[in-house]
Amino acid sequence: MAPLVMLPFSDEAHTAVDALLDQTVSFQREQGRRKRGLKAGVALSLKATIAALIGDLLEATLNTESNGYCWRLGDRTKFKVTLATSRHYETLKKEWPLMGLMDVVDGFRGSDDWDGEIYHPNTPNKRWATRLRATSVLLSKLEDFGISPATLSLHFRTEQKKSQPISLRATKARDQTKTKNIQYAKTPLTDALESDVREINEFLSEWEYSFGAPPVLYRLFNNGDTEDYQWDMGGRFYGSDSTYINWKSENRKGIQIGGEATAEIDIKACQLTMLHGLFGVDYDVGVDLYEIDGFDRDEVKRTVHIIVGNGRVSGRRNPVQIKLLEQYPFLNDLEARGLNSLRLQAMDSNIMNQTLLTLKRQHNIPALPIHDCLIVRARDIGTAEEVFSEVFDEHIGVKPTLETELQ
Repeated sequence: MAPLVMLPFSDEAHTAVDALLDQTVSFQREQGRRKRGLKAGVALSLKATIAALIGDLLEATLNTESNGYCWRLGDRTKFKVTLATSRHYETLKKEWPLMGLMDVVDGFRGSDDWDGEIYHPNTPNKRWATRLRATSVLLSKLEDFGISPATLSLHFRTEQKKSQPISLRATKARDQTKTKNIQYAKTPLTDALESDVREINEFLSEWEYSFGAPPVLYRLFNNGDTEDYQWDMGGRFYGSDSTYINWKSENRKGIQIGGEATAEIDIKACQLTMLHGLFGVDYDVGVDLYEIDGFDRDEVKRTVHIIVGNGRVSGRRNPVQIKLLEQYPFLNDLEARGLNSLRLQAMDSNIMNQTLLTLKRQHNIPALPIHDCLIVRARDIGTAEEVFSEVFDEHIGVKPTLETELQ
């Protein structure tokens, strides 16, 4: 989806947006659709819409599953939570294709994955999703200012006040790759979840990062359509598609916070460690639980993830699974305890949430989450490891084995 909540961050971005604003107004004059210049307030509003749209178009360019398209519903009431206006958005949707800047296709259902040439003429108009894609002409113009999809975070940032701190998705069927978002009722629990994420984002916004604009994070919860849902599935931190969370590990090396080198602190064999604590089984801290004599570590890890992902042991007994069940017999009891990967994610995300807040409130230490690991300044390693370990023990009942690597 094109949330239209990005704004220019760098001088280059401001200059590029101004240039596209001037080009758009000039084109309208040439076509006889505008006789005079824009009033100051209108110009600012149109500029904000252009900036928000550019940010989404650049981000979508990296999405190969959607052929570089993002989408936006036709419902004008949805613009209240954006930085754009419906009127200016419609103007750009009309003018930019004529200017060769954007491809526009109307009448599609909203989906981050490309659903092919499937037109939905009988869908109510307000539920139509217009597909939008930056053309090579627009990308070339932005390149003139040093802006590209790969450098998006250096030039545009998400407006925190317009971002949604938590997101809830429906249960995913076997044949689905992604699921729809669910509108959730406001409760004291959701208020608390939202408040925590906003506090974390506000604190992170006070620091400078080598990758550009401060990240705006949200927590993604799953299976929200199950009966008597308790916000106990999923919940990990995510950001926009271009944020550091989605980078490969080698691309995260060199990240700096406040101009300082960083380190990545990882919980080794996180799922197995959590299960030891949840089943009341002791283990020797420092031991790699995925290391089993005679078996490839990656294969052991992969088998554990399959078992935990399914929430039960497979009926097909391969040698790795047989050995795992001998060494960790509690894996046989996952289904009886209702434990699976999403429930463990809810636990490790709560651990991460509390760790980030404790580092902020008690130590003034910024930390960037990546699921079950976090990035901190090198000088903060000792404190971060101590807090991370203590919070994990508080939630799970055992100390984790931490592995720290300088970036």
